Amino acid sequence: MSLKTQAKVLRALQDGEIEPVGAGRPMRVDVRVIAATNKSLREEIAAGRFREDLFYRLSVLPIHLPPLRERRDDIPLLVDHLVALICKENNFRPRRMTPAAMEALAARPWPGNVRELRNYLERVLILGPAGEIDAADLPRVAATDAPAADALFDAPSLREFKERAEKAYLQRKLEEHEWNITRTAQAVGTPRSNLYKKLEQYALTRGGEGETG
Repeated sequence: MSLKTQAKVLRALQDGEIEPVGAGRPMRVDVRVIAATNKSLREEIAAGRFREDLFYRLSVLPIHLPPLRERRDDIPLLVDHLVALICKENNFRPRRMTPAAMEALAARPWPGNVRELRNYLERVLILGPAGEIDAADLPRVAATDAPAADALFDAPSLREFKERAEKAYLQRKLEEHEWNITRTAQAVGTPRSNLYKKLEQYALTRGGEGETG
């Protein structure tokens, strides 16, 4: 949120009042607020991008949700649940992962967390065999990571390195947020207009189909 919007949210939390668009007068509300962020608000406060008074107003019962790579014990449970859900949604026959497949899935870092895991499992269920799915049936998810890193460090200049790194970073973030421009812009801390400029600058598109707003 912009600092202007943060001020409005703070007033609403403090006074219990909001002013609907076009209403011309405030109205009382009785709500509970659940706020989420993927950033360090302490760092955002230090950088002047987040109001400290709003932080303390929101931080009544903080809950830290670690990334999937830090809770690998949850992955088998999530896999079982997601596989059953995907099969039901797509009218697939019930499928199961072998212990070796489950071990391979639990060993992966999943930078996109549960969203990435679900998308990957859907691909596995579409392309994989009926019945049991073994480790050998799992497509590689990081096959291009090493070449991408090599390409970054092969840049002929610091400027070129920064541009390549920015392009790779934006590509990853867009994929994590399913190419939703608004959510991606918020996640990376840049205005939508600037993100659109970067899309044009780096010719970033969603599988060659263009981006979504």
